[in-house]
Order: sequence, then C-alpha cells, then structure tokens
Amino acid sequence: MAIRFPKFYLRPRNPAPDLFRNVPAGKRQALICLLGQTMIPDAEQARADAEWLAAIKQKFAGQAKEIASLSDDAKLAAIAELGEQAVLKSLKSLPRQARCHLGISSGLDSRFIYAVARKDDSPLATFSFGGEGYTDFEWPVSAGILSLKGHTQFNVNDCAWSLPAYERWTSIINDLPISPRIAANLAMAESASDAGPFFEINGYFNGPRISLQPRKMPKSGRSWRTAIEYTLSYCDNFNFAQFFERRTLREIYPTKPFLPKHLLPYDHQSFLPFREFQRIRPVDYGPVSYLLPFLDEAWIGFWLNAPSDAFGEKSLFNKMLAKHYPETFPDLVHLYEKEEAPIRKRRIQHYKSKLMPPEQHGRVCPHNAAEHFCFYACYQNNVSFRDFVDTSLQRLQGRGLFNDSVINDILHSFLTGNASAAKQIKGLVTVDVVLASGRLG
Repeated sequence: MAIRFPKFYLRPRNPAPDLFRNVPAGKRQALICLLGQTMIPDAEQARADAEWLAAIKQKFAGQAKEIASLSDDAKLAAIAELGEQAVLKSLKSLPRQARCHLGISSGLDSRFIYAVARKDDSPLATFSFGGEGYTDFEWPVSAGILSLKGHTQFNVNDCAWSLPAYERWTSIINDLPISPRIAANLAMAESASDAGPFFEINGYFNGPRISLQPRKMPKSGRSWRTAIEYTLSYCDNFNFAQFFERRTLREIYPTKPFLPKHLLPYDHQSFLPFREFQRIRPVDYGPVSYLLPFLDEAWIGFWLNAPSDAFGEKSLFNKMLAKHYPETFPDLVHLYEKEEAPIRKRRIQHYKSKLMPPEQHGRVCPHNAAEHFCFYACYQNNVSFRDFVDTSLQRLQGRGLFNDSVINDILHSFLTGNASAAKQIKGLVTVDVVLASGRLG
C-alpha cells in the first residue's frame, strides 16, 4: 500500500514568494525556526531527553513484558493502576495550602486525570476555555460529567486580550504564546493569590498518545532522514513551511541520530525530544506552576515498550478508560456498545450533537469545533482580540523584516475566512510578540 505523505513533504510546485527583507542571517534563521517549526530547537537538550527516554525504556522493559502476559481484564486493571499511581503521586506532591486546577476538555488525557482525582476524592477545581460551538468548552458540562460548581469557563469571545501581558509571558511554549490558556491561568491565579501557591495539573505527554504518534507513518523510523521529515510535518503549526526550502528546514535538526536505533527508534528520537519536549511542553511562568503526572517514568516506560496492538483507536488505553471510568467516558462506552471504533471523529460527533450552534448566539463558528481556540472566530467575535491582532500586525510591518505584500496577501486571505491563513496570521502575531519581548534580540 502506498504511503500518503503529509502536506509539505513535497516542495510546492510554485515557489513561494520571498518572505523576508533585510533580515540579518542570525535573526533570519531564528525566524525560519519559529515560523517553519513553531520552535527554536535545542539539539543538546534533545540529546539529553533522548538518552533519558532510552534509559526509561530499558529500565521498564520487564514491567511491560509482565503486563503484556496478563489476561485482557487483568491487563486493563494493571494499566489503570499505573496511570492512577502517576496522577496521585503528582497530586500528593502539592504543597500545603496550594490550589490546583485542571484544564478539562473533551479529550481523553485531561478527563483521565479528572476521573482519578474524583475517585480519590482529591480536591481539584476545573476550567475550560473556548466559546460557543467549541466541544471542549461546552461539552463537559452539557454531558453531565461536570457541574458548574467548582468549574470555571473562560469564553474567548468575551474576555479581554492584552499585548503587554503576552509579551511578559513568552516563555510559554504551549502553542506559542497566542493562546487563551495564559489569560485563563492568570485570572485564576489572581483569584487564588491569597490562598497559597497556584498549580495546574496537565495531561501533557500521556504515554499512549506520544508513543502512538510516530506509528501513524510506518516508515517514519526507517532512517534518520525519514524520522526528521516526519517531525517536520508535525511542527508546521503556522503553515509557513511552504515558504522555505525543505533542505533549509532539515538543517534545523541534527544530521545524525543521538543513539543507535535499537536503544530508541529514530522517530522517537526526533519527534519526542523536539516536538513534544521543546514545542508542546508547558513551562512554569509567573504565578503558575505545572504538575505533569504523565512524565512518570513507570507510565512512560510501559508505553515505550508496549506492543503495536496496544495502540490505535481500539487501544488498550481507550478500553481501560471505558471499563474503569464509564461515568467520565460515556462517549467511549457508547461507541464500544455499538461495536464502532472510538475514533476521534465519532467521539466528537457523539457530543457535538449536544451543543448549541454558535449562530444562535450571534457568533461566527470556529473552523473546527474540536479546536481549543479558533483564531479566525475569535477575531470576528471579540473586538478586544481584533485590536490585539491588528495592533500587532501594524507593529510587525513597522519592523521592516517582512515583505509587506506577503503580509497583506495573508491578511486578505485571513479576512475571507481561510483556515490556512488563520494559522499564518497566528504565526506572524507570535513573531511580533516574541520580538517585542526581546527573546530574539
């Protein structure tokens, strides 16, 4: 069967116009990294992280083999116990008087944390951000999983946006930095300022998800080159890779793997240390500290060693959630009862039907209801955010780093509702905010 390569594996037929003008070589390279890969990679840190993963894989190989030998029910129980231990260990590490919040969505990782905390009677306030028509925003309450008591909803269509606030917290790598997560966290931290330290527990780096990703492309680990290409294809969040030669983007990454393939597959050596650790990982900032329970070594070690049939939409993880936490995962239970694979599209459809269409609220619909945040919809619905974006773009044009014609073309396409251009506008605003903070000199 022919492999369907992701977008941008191939160079565009028509060369993209030159993006920059009069940009020094050093800053040009940093801008290419930021726009083309949504991060500025650190190879030495990536090597250390790859070595750490390889050591964990070796350390817990026996545990994974033992679990794999169990009966189906015992296997699911063992996986549930591993996950519960990881979450509870994080919660029990909290200082006294600390307040802890969980950003909960329609996804699996955050709900797993919520289910474990509820089972243990651990005090855990929850929040979600989004707006009308976002499944992550409305569904947890409408599905009856959460009550509004102890749960805070941040509507991106109504909240205020501030450029100075974002320039102050550009150390946040989580979708760099134009994300309502910062506004939500700061507001909650402010309300908790008299109640001790503020923490957010986060579902980042959940084992079955991070180990599944490279397996989506069977040949991604065959060579270091294909592993790097795979990583490139998953880091083009701003849709700017088309403006650069593929060779230029590959040169961002090391030319050789960090470790022999038998210690850690090549795709895990590139995808996990760079994309997961350097682009996705939440970073403590200001008053907010993160708890990351799924960085537990025993949990990671199991999934790095798990057999291939542990992954996919009918994975052991999904089956475990449906069996051990049915109240928190009614969508999975529903699909298993219908003997349908619980693929993301079907899960979303299951709870999307419960939501009120945004048009009934007089709002522009998000491009994708399953997104945490739609740049275009927020721009159209929120005057404060529109001023935020317009001011940033005007400031960026005044810096003289980009060809005005390219920015104007992207902006025109964005205003017509083009989803690809919305990602590019987000990239341009991110560059402006990062430049204003002084991070790129």
